[in-house]
Amino acid sequence: MIKQEFQLVNLKLIHTSPKDFASSDWFPLPVVIVYRTALAVYCFVWLVFSGFSTMLGGDTWFIYLTDWTYTCVTVYFLAAATLSTTEYVKQRRQSDKYRPLPDSDAEPTDKTATSGNSDDVMYWYHKALWVLYSMAADMAVVVTVSYWTLLYHGFKIYLLNVNVHLLNSVFMLAETMLCSIPIRLFHVVYPFCYGAVYILFTVVYWSLGGKNNDGQPYIYPVLDYTHALRLALGVAFGVPLVVLPLVHVFMYGIYRLRCCFAKKDVYE
Repeated sequence: MIKQEFQLVNLKLIHTSPKDFASSDWFPLPVVIVYRTALAVYCFVWLVFSGFSTMLGGDTWFIYLTDWTYTCVTVYFLAAATLSTTEYVKQRRQSDKYRPLPDSDAEPTDKTATSGNSDDVMYWYHKALWVLYSMAADMAVVVTVSYWTLLYHGFKIYLLNVNVHLLNSVFMLAETMLCSIPIRLFHVVYPFCYGAVYILFTVVYWSLGGKNNDGQPYIYPVLDYTHALRLALGVAFGVPLVVLPLVHVFMYGIYRLRCCFAKKDVYE
């Protein structure tokens, strides 16, 4: 099974059961809709609040990885809730359409009623959600680990900090355990590209004389390319090349554990 995971085909966004992106291994679809919608609304409210808060940058809100990633998490839950709702409506319509009439032995004549082939197609929105999940799940944990190990130095903690630097990971870990979305080791390429784009952004922002919310010539102290170049380079290369792959393997481990408990084939 592990050997199968390292086949190059797993770089692609291919899965045999697209319904997994809308459903859960543990709960019926209506429950998934409720919890995904609740998290989407919760994250959206805090995202809007963070945009107006000077604590997370104010006018420079857009420069922080925290805000990039919390936005990604919010968009993921909005998209996931929408997909689950759409899947539920589709199932209800199919159920109503092909429900036999009273005292009728007639079989459905529509091919989609018996073949089920339309349910096996990976549409663009399934693939988009898969990429979005890979980025949101991995980067949420990376943000949490990086913030509490590299940036937090004992200052007062506010509720906003807890939401964007801790609950972001809690939500994505919970989603990983509760949903049916598959994880592929090679899909680390998507959060890696996300991280690489952000690192490139920090370099461009610094080279153009950009400053953070405190007026300093860097976004984060650990990415100070002017006064602490070695540290900045260590973080810029170490996080995406070391921390991120470890986080992705951790998330993959949770996925395998979920499949084990659910008695589900990893490649089903």
